[in-house]
Amino acid sequence: MISVLRTTWGRAVVVRIRARRVFVFGTLLANLSLLALPRALALDPDRRISQYGHTVWRIQDGAIGPPTNIAQTTDGFLWIATAQGLLRFDGVRFVPWQPPQGQNLPGTHFSALLGSRDGSLWIGTTRGLARWKDGQLRTYTDLEHPTGISAIIEDDSGTIWATRYGQYAREAPLCSISEETLRCFGKKEGIPVTYGLGLAHDSEGNIWFGSKVLVRWRPGTPPTTYFGEIAELAKGDGVGEIALGPPGTAWASLDGTGPRLGVRHYSGRKWASYVVPGFDGARALSHALLVDRRGSLWVGTQNDGVYLICGGVADHYGVSDGLSGNSVVGLFEDREGNLWVATDGGLDMFRDTALISYTTRQGVSERGFHSVIALRNGAVWMGTGDALNILRKQDGKTAILDRKLSGQGIGPMLEDHSGVVWLGVDLALMRFQNGRFREIGGQRFAGIGGVEGIAEDSGGTTWVLIDPARNYRT
Repeated sequence: MISVLRTTWGRAVVVRIRARRVFVFGTLLANLSLLALPRALALDPDRRISQYGHTVWRIQDGAIGPPTNIAQTTDGFLWIATAQGLLRFDGVRFVPWQPPQGQNLPGTHFSALLGSRDGSLWIGTTRGLARWKDGQLRTYTDLEHPTGISAIIEDDSGTIWATRYGQYAREAPLCSISEETLRCFGKKEGIPVTYGLGLAHDSEGNIWFGSKVLVRWRPGTPPTTYFGEIAELAKGDGVGEIALGPPGTAWASLDGTGPRLGVRHYSGRKWASYVVPGFDGARALSHALLVDRRGSLWVGTQNDGVYLICGGVADHYGVSDGLSGNSVVGLFEDREGNLWVATDGGLDMFRDTALISYTTRQGVSERGFHSVIALRNGAVWMGTGDALNILRKQDGKTAILDRKLSGQGIGPMLEDHSGVVWLGVDLALMRFQNGRFREIGGQRFAGIGGVEGIAEDSGGTTWVLIDPARNYRT
């Protein structure tokens, strides 16, 4: 179904509704409203980042302090760690959280959060690990020998894992919590590092974590390490983040940029710099990696915003696009499939919407739309005041691929029963057949007036509506 809606300002917005998806060409104005569709379980990978719904809470507006970590508990609440403290978010308000009187966290500076399947909120601080559940706070740290917590995950069996750092973690930087028991692993198990950073687990039971090198280890087996030969090249902490894809694939971020640093990809038992159209891993300094439920890779960078990589093609979103800050410190996907980005400037949330817009941001030649038509071959033609824009799939994504008849205003369009496309172009009538455009009638036709409409009757005759008032040609 195609409808043309006219707003109070007189600008037409064309909406296509098919299979519960709505496409909007042009600027969607505030007085246009549609019923919301059921929430998706993950972001649509066919969209660009700028086509998702975007909500932002900026530090400069006083809505939130600088965020560092995000988690969600089974009751639906989001938890955001900030420089000022821990916040609980109900979708409307950020409420500061403090433990009950007489219960204390092992530290006041937060470094990691996790909402586990049993409803617990695991809280990592620079001085230890704690669990908040059923109104009770339990600490898993010897306060006389504090250790910082870098990351917390839950594996398929429900075991909680945490990486840690500091003087008292050097012998055992990786710990597990199962049935209330804390066990830590390191030198005795042959793990050759003294601190732990980013953390992930795979379907085979391996734990991957970053340090000066990248470690892959499963209890009872010798560890495997990667990047030992280039560890000295990495600045700072070495391997900071790890994200796992399909079996046998992974991404890691090394602290530094250059041919052997930045974001690297593991496939075929080999590591290589991760390079796809629109993204060069050797030039990306990243402290946040996430593979979402659809298998898309999100890369948060230190000074260049966020990248979404799907189907081997990268899309970028930064401050100039509306991101709260260009330095991304955290990424999180919630249970509803929304993607959260913590930056040095605030907190951003991206979500699927019923409306999918195509504007100049997605590559359309200009904002003034005159017409739109969906052809039988799957392409969508959009007529603007300066070109014919052709929208079709490329590499599994929808993209603006071609601009035809540039410099000319495109009016009504029709695809007839034989597949010929008829167009009103400036004051002329044109047809597209066998890959070629041909003008019908030339100057003589244009002298009658401008084309206002095109239709085909049941007998296959094409009808053209002419406006005599438009009897001039530019």
